[in-house]
Amino acid sequence: MSSERNAVISALIGLAGACGNSGTTKESDRVLLLGLKSLSGAKKEQRRVIDEIHKIRDSIAPGCTVCQVPCGNTADYDLSKLDAQPEKMREMKSSMLELAGRAAVSAETPSGSFCTALYELIQGLTEDEDISALQEIMEEVRPVLEPENI
Repeated sequence: MSSERNAVISALIGLAGACGNSGTTKESDRVLLLGLKSLSGAKKEQRRVIDEIHKIRDSIAPGCTVCQVPCGNTADYDLSKLDAQPEKMREMKSSMLELAGRAAVSAETPSGSFCTALYELIQGLTEDEDISALQEIMEEVRPVLEPENI
């Protein structure tokens, strides 16, 4: 994976964390889809998208940017943690990203439940220990996100 692609994914995880705390908006839904669609795009576009994701994340959770005791919930996720995880966890997370990307590309006018499922899937990438939690997330969101169901 390119460093820009990793940075988009990391920023999307931070956005999902911010939205989990403060709620989603039409703008957060828009940049979520934009970010996922950019994963297969050019590096220059990915850098632009990262800036946009950060801008929206910071508008949703403005206190987090100046917090004296940051919890890390809205921070960009450190994807290097994946390297230390068991192969099955890495494979499951790769499947989660593939599903999110396919769904984002297939969605023309996504519903609220569609975006909620995407946020849940992206936030699930932070699960570092319990593969059964990832399997549960996939089982829950797959019916909403599979292209034939959109």
